[in-house]
Amino acid sequence: MKLASLTVGLHLTLNNIPYRINRIIHPDRFELERVSDLALKSSTKSELLTMLSKGSLKLTGGDYVVPSIQREHREKADLSSIPTAKQKVVWRKFEYVKTAIKILGATPTLSNLSSIIEHVARRIGDESQPSQGTLYRWWHRYTASDNDLLALVDKSSGKTGNRAFSKLVIDELNEIIDSVYLTEQKPSKKHVYRIFKNRINELNLTQLEPLKFPSRAHFYRLMKQLHSYDVMAAREGKATADNHFRATAAGPIVRYILERVEVDHTILDVHAVNPETGKVEGRPTLTVILDVYSRMVLGLYIGFEPPSQLSVMRALRHAILPKDLSDERYKGIEDPWPTYGNPVTLVCDNGLEFHSDSLKRFCGELNIDLQFCPKKSPQHKGTVERFIGTLNRQVCHLLPGTTFSDVEERGEYDSEGKACLTLEEIRNLIYRWIVVIYSQEIHSTTKRTPIALWQEGLEIVEPVLPESVQQLNLALTLETRRTLTHKGIEIFNQFYNSSALKALRERAPENYSVIVRYDEENIGSIWVYDERHADFIRVPSTTPEYSEGLSSRQHSYIRQKLIEKGLKEQNEKAVLAHRARLYEAIQLLKSEKLIRERRKGAQLDQSDPDKKLSLAATEEHDVPDDGIFELVDLPAAFPIETMRGGL
Repeated sequence: MKLASLTVGLHLTLNNIPYRINRIIHPDRFELERVSDLALKSSTKSELLTMLSKGSLKLTGGDYVVPSIQREHREKADLSSIPTAKQKVVWRKFEYVKTAIKILGATPTLSNLSSIIEHVARRIGDESQPSQGTLYRWWHRYTASDNDLLALVDKSSGKTGNRAFSKLVIDELNEIIDSVYLTEQKPSKKHVYRIFKNRINELNLTQLEPLKFPSRAHFYRLMKQLHSYDVMAAREGKATADNHFRATAAGPIVRYILERVEVDHTILDVHAVNPETGKVEGRPTLTVILDVYSRMVLGLYIGFEPPSQLSVMRALRHAILPKDLSDERYKGIEDPWPTYGNPVTLVCDNGLEFHSDSLKRFCGELNIDLQFCPKKSPQHKGTVERFIGTLNRQVCHLLPGTTFSDVEERGEYDSEGKACLTLEEIRNLIYRWIVVIYSQEIHSTTKRTPIALWQEGLEIVEPVLPESVQQLNLALTLETRRTLTHKGIEIFNQFYNSSALKALRERAPENYSVIVRYDEENIGSIWVYDERHADFIRVPSTTPEYSEGLSSRQHSYIRQKLIEKGLKEQNEKAVLAHRARLYEAIQLLKSEKLIRERRKGAQLDQSDPDKKLSLAATEEHDVPDDGIFELVDLPAAFPIETMRGGL
């Protein structure tokens, strides 16, 4: 290691800031000059020594060297890092050097070295005395390195490693490694060596003397010297290399509940059956939101909606609102599920559903910081990833109809044949496991139960809530722009109009573009932004008999059936008749032979269990003018009121 004393000109690092001792004001007081801007700082000798003992001061020697980023959190090796034989050589040299310094002073000189060499050789029994020139070189290297013993280590001599071969051979070796070995084809080292050997043989045909090249064993040793990360990045891909060589740490520091919340999707490892037909509908999707501080599950969505912004919105609503355990969905759960409130930070991956403008707007309105993990880096939200694995192992893999984690684990188990649980039953079992078991067990990382940490966190932070359910529902709608005309607003190939919208159009320019929000689960009405009053106007459909309570997915299905039959959308009788037949169509889909079709029927039939009432059903609204749409008589075979009960 380097040695230094507190003298003028010494460079030192104080709290990672480089300084230089500018002058000694007093034997116990030093003037330090900051290297970056030459600012002066006064400090006593005792203060410097105290900081040195605590580790906040480092003596860097006579010249300041800018620290490399790669050397951060590293310390220079000492003499113990070299082989014992070389250490003995260093100590022999040091005996001569330290005696010369003791007798002749700190500055290397050739004068009077012969007597010092004879004296030291007799004392240590050295039969091979160094010459005066040799001792002078040792002395000079030692003092030039700020008295570092490693400066006395012998340097390797002769041609070893790559130096034993000509530049032409080494260039060919490097070129073949780059063009053949470091490729996605991932050839073996044996194959690469054959190509290299063949290339050298070709070159030898043009040489007067054959080129010397590495043996296979030597070639393999050279290959081991390649940077492991670079090799994996070239052969396996950068993402694989980043994941393999990542530094595992404790993760981000979270100080209170709701500070960091993670969200993720998965397809559950269990099949659900239709409660009426008993046929398998497929594997439900889970979207879960987890509080990192307490490990409590804030909210989740379980259903047949694929990973989408709709499933994220449903999970967020469940997470933010308090849980009403008197609801039928929580049957059999007596323990509390006390989670609620807006997250401070929501961490998600790079799925398209998380990059939607609607989710970004929603997070902005509720003051939620939306953060995205780097691509292909699930470890950045490892807390929710591990929870999903635990849920599948402790719940889904124990249920009839489980698919297990993979084909090998499933073996000959007939997952579809054994399935007997409905979606509601699976959902209830998962709710019960979360509240009764998972929340009450000691977590392996926190060493506390999630519910205890949550209750403790409530004493420090009071969760923030939206001002009303209606405002939350409005925030959870999707947003677009439409042109306001005398017909109102057209969206979903449906028209929406009201007297309030008419008043808005009268004071606006022709073909006025407005912000429109809509609820995917009920297209019976939309909301139009009124810039003058800075609020939203609820505008009902001009065909409420058809649109009210109808989801956008159901509406798309009806439109597709109309198109397949060659009927125009303006055919009001046909539209209403197909709306009345929707329940029958859903039941037929649920009875299909293919799981794909039965899953489609389940998607058409489902709604958000946490949203009993849409925003449309909680507000009074204007009835559209009679002249906007003229109702038609329906055939007696399609009584709307009767069928609505089935929906």
